[in-house]
Amino acid sequence: TTAGLGDVVPTTAAAKCFMALYSPAAVVTFARILGTLALHPLDLARRAAQRAVLDRFGRAISAKHFEVLLDEIARGPLVRRLKLSSDGASCTRDEFTLLTLVLQGKVSERDLAECRAAFAQLDLSGDGRISVEDLELLRQRKLLRVEPRLRQRMLRRARRRVSAAVAVTIKQRAEEMFPHWRSGSTPRP
Repeated sequence: TTAGLGDVVPTTAAAKCFMALYSPAAVVTFARILGTLALHPLDLARRAAQRAVLDRFGRAISAKHFEVLLDEIARGPLVRRLKLSSDGASCTRDEFTLLTLVLQGKVSERDLAECRAAFAQLDLSGDGRISVEDLELLRQRKLLRVEPRLRQRMLRRARRRVSAAVAVTIKQRAEEMFPHWRSGSTPRP
């Protein structure tokens, strides 16, 4: 085969080696250029849609558009579906930011649902905020689930690496840190 060089055929070992390295790189480069050219119109349309969303909310608001804008930002179907307005009469900066990101297609409704689920796992108090107390509760709950394995691991390491006297000291310290170990029961969170 001519490897795309017309009637010129690589005959030497060096030329064949060069073509073995050059050909895949040339194919990848060409495919990347074609992909960029094919996606350019889509990228332009996406950017225009994003600008349209920002222009719609950023332009001077007339009395006629005020009600429409308020309804869309605070009470619109997308806002209700995404639960972005807590009272239906106002919109916070964060709620507005999420709304514009969804309208621009930068964030999907599924992304929001996943983020909210992760937030709910961290907000143990249920007050809508992640506080130090929530994180401390989370640490304690995870620690309580891991403690029996942690205890066994600590004792195994102590037995392997140090003398029996030091192992007893480590066990005593562990029992001081986690008093329920003495009874052998693990408290429920």
